[in-house]
Amino acid sequence: EVIQSRLLEKSTGAMAALKAAYEGNEDILKNQLAFHQAGMTFKGVGSFDDFSAAYPFPPYQFTLVQKVFESIRRAGATGIHVSRGERSTLDAFQTAALTVSDNEVGVLVPFVAFYPAVEGFLDTTVKATINQAAENHALQPVDVELLKVLFLIRYIDELPGNVDNLVTLCIRNIDADRLALRRQIEASLARLESETLIARNGDLYLFLTNEERDIGREIKNTTIPSGSEARELGKMIFEDLLGETRKHTYSLTGRDFGFNRQCDDHYVGNQQDGTMEVAVVSPLGDRFGEFESDEAARAFTIGHADTVIVRLPDDDTLARELRSYIQTETYIKGKHGGGGNDSTTRVLKDQADHNRTRRKRLGVVLKDMLEQAAYFASGERLDQGSTNPKDALGRALESLIKNTYSKMGYLEYLSSQPKQELQSILRANDVDQAMLGLPTPESNKQALDDLRDYVRLSHQAHHEINLEDLVEKRYGGRPYGWPELETLLLVARLVVLQEIELFHQGQSLPAQDAYDKLLKSTERRRIRIAPKAKVDDAVVRKAQSLGLALFAEQGPDGDEKLYGFCRTHLDDWHQRLRSYGPLAESGEYPGHEDIDRGLGVLRPLVGETDPVRFLDRFVDASADLKDLGEDLQDLRGFYDNQRSAWDRLRNELTRFESNETQLESDNQAGSALARLREIVKSPRPYALIAETGSLVDTVRAVNDGLVTAARPPVLAAIASSRSTVEKELASSAIESSVGAGILARFDELATDVQSQSSIAHIEQARSIADHEVDSALAKIEAARPAVHGKNPKPTPPAKAVASISARDVAGGKMLESKEDVESYLGELRKALETAIQNGRRIRIK
Repeated sequence: EVIQSRLLEKSTGAMAALKAAYEGNEDILKNQLAFHQAGMTFKGVGSFDDFSAAYPFPPYQFTLVQKVFESIRRAGATGIHVSRGERSTLDAFQTAALTVSDNEVGVLVPFVAFYPAVEGFLDTTVKATINQAAENHALQPVDVELLKVLFLIRYIDELPGNVDNLVTLCIRNIDADRLALRRQIEASLARLESETLIARNGDLYLFLTNEERDIGREIKNTTIPSGSEARELGKMIFEDLLGETRKHTYSLTGRDFGFNRQCDDHYVGNQQDGTMEVAVVSPLGDRFGEFESDEAARAFTIGHADTVIVRLPDDDTLARELRSYIQTETYIKGKHGGGGNDSTTRVLKDQADHNRTRRKRLGVVLKDMLEQAAYFASGERLDQGSTNPKDALGRALESLIKNTYSKMGYLEYLSSQPKQELQSILRANDVDQAMLGLPTPESNKQALDDLRDYVRLSHQAHHEINLEDLVEKRYGGRPYGWPELETLLLVARLVVLQEIELFHQGQSLPAQDAYDKLLKSTERRRIRIAPKAKVDDAVVRKAQSLGLALFAEQGPDGDEKLYGFCRTHLDDWHQRLRSYGPLAESGEYPGHEDIDRGLGVLRPLVGETDPVRFLDRFVDASADLKDLGEDLQDLRGFYDNQRSAWDRLRNELTRFESNETQLESDNQAGSALARLREIVKSPRPYALIAETGSLVDTVRAVNDGLVTAARPPVLAAIASSRSTVEKELASSAIESSVGAGILARFDELATDVQSQSSIAHIEQARSIADHEVDSALAKIEAARPAVHGKNPKPTPPAKAVASISARDVAGGKMLESKEDVESYLGELRKALETAIQNGRRIRIK
């Protein structure tokens, strides 16, 4: 309002001239002064009042000029302080108005006219850039003017620097030829870009400072690795646009088919063997020309039956933008962490921001190219019926799978719940097995016959069949393409029908144990398939007859059932022998050799899981098994029924051992004891155990009599010893508690003799009692009270006791004559007299 009032007020004549210029040009003015993709609304010409009040300025310039001042100040592009407010804006508009003051009505002020208003405040490097451009002979004056405009809007995010907006900013007349001006501006932009004075980011053009220009040149000169464009393009297509798709689920079978991804002969991600390929051919590739014609593309897919060709349309923008993107990314990564001033850091950040925008724009371009792409497979150009890239690729893969996997149709029926059906088949009973053999649609007869023939022919050629290879390579690959669970269902049917057999790590794998292993690929690698061997009828009859003899029960018909019947009984035998083994190995129980021999007979049978081999071995081991049956009957009788009697026998023999000398001297007991020892040492005592009861009773009676007779004299000797000590205590005047403790030892000996069953131990108690007398007398002597001087009538101390053994005096000599007797008595008298002379009392032992 200030500018319009002070600078732009019109005279009556001027208003009439403006009215004439405006009438008929209303729509032209609206189009001339419009902006494209602007981030805010810039005021246009809405009425004559708007036009006349602002003339010769387009109304948008009032807002835009203020933003120029603000953005330049904020970006730090000024070398000195820029004045703020009305005065700076007024000066700018006054200066700009003067540039068109001599023109006729109809002229408009171009935005470049505001450059002089800010030039004086600009940083030296900014002015230098524009001044050098004016001196550059490769450029024209209009190029320099356009460069100034690009600088003015450089930091205004709301006004992108595309060609349409630049045309609007450069309009000089109400009726200017916008198309001609556009061509002029595009030519100027090309010259400015070639001199690296501006940068292009898609359809946007940006003014470059000296530092930005230097970095821009370095980016343009950045060398990128060979193949990087193809690899980056492949990532954008397969990862960004197609969402990391690596497999396609075939609509008819539900099976997932993996595929390799390729762009211009460079793989995207890991390459898998034996899978399909989706190959994108872009205008950037060296072989794009080879596939320009549909005929060449169709011919290629005939020779490469597993490949889908996706031919992108030609597009000049793609190469320029993709190369700029990769060069910028490479340059910024190389500068990362390399230091630099704040200005350089800002420029690199701006470049990174611009590059992110460039990548998004490339995504839009590629999506459009994919929507227009041509798809080829199996020698045909495919009618996609959809422009959605994912849908188009899915239809192409559907067509490729249908034509590549010609024997997929052998599967007429696909199970809705294959895992549950697999489990049901493996656990099938007799009735279910019969149903599985019927040629119903659900049985997929053609596929089942193909599997039968393959197993038979492989066996004839001595070729081993690995289950994982069968599922993944043979029937999962071309020309079958069967889902793995459907192939496993066919395998399970043949197993239950007893046409084939599974072996896991060399051992036969029963159907009822196979479910979990079939579902795991790691386990399937350890499973081998072979035709089911048949058992000879004569072997079956012999096995049934042998089973009846061994188990007292007729075995069932059929290989599997007869095998199960015999295995159950032999497993029971084996378990029993193993439970008896540790007892026998201890040496306390019989049967060790019979148990070891029996386990040796059973070991190859209980370890055999193949019914055919088992029944052959079962019949061959007939004689050994019959012997084992008899041995096992004895062993079972002993360990289940006679073991407690055996334990009692061993306990009694242990008790008799302490008196064996006395027992063996008795005719009746000695004979019975010898017989018991024979029975215990017998390797097969089972039939002899019945007679041990009476033998034990005989020995026990004699033993008890001997023990009973040995006790009285020993008890009498202990009592005599106790009496001696008791008398000594009576005259000792020692405390009663001490005396009680001394006498208690003799009572303990007497009690021990009463409970002791060993005659030797009973006799030993006599010697111990005699020894205890000496010990007791010593304790009594030590415990006598001392005589005090103040006692008028002290108790005289008892004499010490000397124990003399008549046996010891003899010194072990035999007395054979009267002289020997006299000599011995002399020695004894001498010992007695010596003790008396020494003031001792004598105890004869």
